[in-house]
Amino acid sequence: MLLPKNNFFSKHGWGMLLGCALPIMAALLIFVWGKLPNDYWLWLVILLCPLAHIVMMRLHGHTGQTERRPEEEQASAAKFYTCPECGLRYAEPIWAKKCAAWCRKYQSCNLAITKHAVKD
Repeated sequence: MLLPKNNFFSKHGWGMLLGCALPIMAALLIFVWGKLPNDYWLWLVILLCPLAHIVMMRLHGHTGQTERRPEEEQASAAKFYTCPECGLRYAEPIWAKKCAAWCRKYQSCNLAITKHAVKD
């Protein structure tokens, strides 16, 4: 059996074990016994599933809202200008205009202009 690179018995591993295995084991015990000792056990198992998933979401760090990564925020903050002819992106609009004019006229890119392009 191949083990993942990270340790399973981390915070994530224990959360998954409790959140998934515990409700499944409780449901299996109910089916094995064939009948419930009283009605409260059924409701406990039914409520255990969503509560376990809420705990799992908290352990994963999800708060229910979409979170943006720092690199996404940085990328959205930076405004790039694209040459419509070749598709290269520039931080300054003047270089995008020069590139578009050169590409239209010569059907190729100019190395002196493309050195100002943004590298991905």
